[in-house]
Amino acid sequence: MSWLRARLVGLRDAVAIRTGILRRPTPLHREFGWSRGTPIDRHYIEGFLDRHRNDIRGEVLEAAVAPNYTQQFGGDRVTTGHILYPVAGQPGTTLVGDLATGEGIPVAAFDTIILTQVFQFIYDMHAAVRHSYAALRPGGVLLATFAGISQISRSDMDNWGEYWRVTDASARRLFGDVFGADNVTVETYGNVLAASAFLHAMVTTDLTARELDYNDPNYQVIVAVRAVKPT
Repeated sequence: MSWLRARLVGLRDAVAIRTGILRRPTPLHREFGWSRGTPIDRHYIEGFLDRHRNDIRGEVLEAAVAPNYTQQFGGDRVTTGHILYPVAGQPGTTLVGDLATGEGIPVAAFDTIILTQVFQFIYDMHAAVRHSYAALRPGGVLLATFAGISQISRSDMDNWGEYWRVTDASARRLFGDVFGADNVTVETYGNVLAASAFLHAMVTTDLTARELDYNDPNYQVIVAVRAVKPT
């Protein structure tokens, strides 16, 4: 019966979307829409990583996420994938370390670091960028994404605290101060429809590809950074 229940929920949501979803003060779901499909922010995050998949190679460090983006986008270019978590005991973790303090983070050890939706949960974001830089080998690449227009992730807020939202301007300056401005590329994704849909926990199948991929820099759902450590 679980499939039928999911189908009924999907039909209910489809009716709500077609009959004026923006008039409701609460979202369809609280957890970004994961129960129905792929959240809209993940469409942009995964598109960014796909476009830069050739950067994902050698020794790769990724913060604990599901799915594993190192495997998804790195393929046979990856020698070893390492999973970072700030405390011991998380299944799948291969490295326990703190990006804010640098404790447990090896120096000049990685060819690529993938940090999707991580920095917003670190209060000392400047220190986290510096320690990420130190962990890269010369010529290594950091691929990072940030929440722009987004709800609060309540479970993360309760566990770690959620401190920041960034714009392309703040991301460019934050990483440029450490990596050098010429070594940093910043991209933004989103538009007013995608932002509104994301806040209501609609998912990618609720919008067309054209609606999702139209880019309006005044409505930044995701800010993405590619930063290269100079050789």
